[in-house]
Amino acid sequence: LTLAILDGLVVTVAQERFVIPTFSVRESLRPQAEQVHTVNGAPKMVRVRDRLLPLLWLSEFFGLSTPPINPLASTIVVIEEDHRRLGLVVDTLVGKQEVVVKPLGETFAGVAGVEGGAILGDGRVGLILDAHGIVDRVAHLRSIENQRRDAGVDGHLNGWHMESLTSVLDAL
Repeated sequence: LTLAILDGLVVTVAQERFVIPTFSVRESLRPQAEQVHTVNGAPKMVRVRDRLLPLLWLSEFFGLSTPPINPLASTIVVIEEDHRRLGLVVDTLVGKQEVVVKPLGETFAGVAGVEGGAILGDGRVGLILDAHGIVDRVAHLRSIENQRRDAGVDGHLNGWHMESLTSVLDAL
């Protein structure tokens, strides 16, 4: 029997728990108003250490709920994958925890942004996030939106408005 254990940052999003591997986390912050930048009137970027980073609401990414209008009431976890940084907007930080990685099986093997699951210290189940999968999924959505825009199709894709998605991905 082989067990995989990882250090993770446990966060909540829409009452759900997620574990972000600490090797992907660069920092977390509660942004000030002057750090948040808008695109087409909506908050889409955050300035961290003189670098403008795109924001991605995990609630929107996983289809859990409508993202909050104001990221100032949320926490931003900055992740990095392949030298690309992204600010994940989460509701709260629970804390750092070592977790045993549980594979999700073939049914969930293709879920972008999810590496596995874990039973947390309080007995709740949390999904372990995959930074590489999240960044790749966002890039894939951008590719689809670019194709739709080139074909003259307006609208939304999986909760993303085209201009919002483009602004997020342009900063990656």
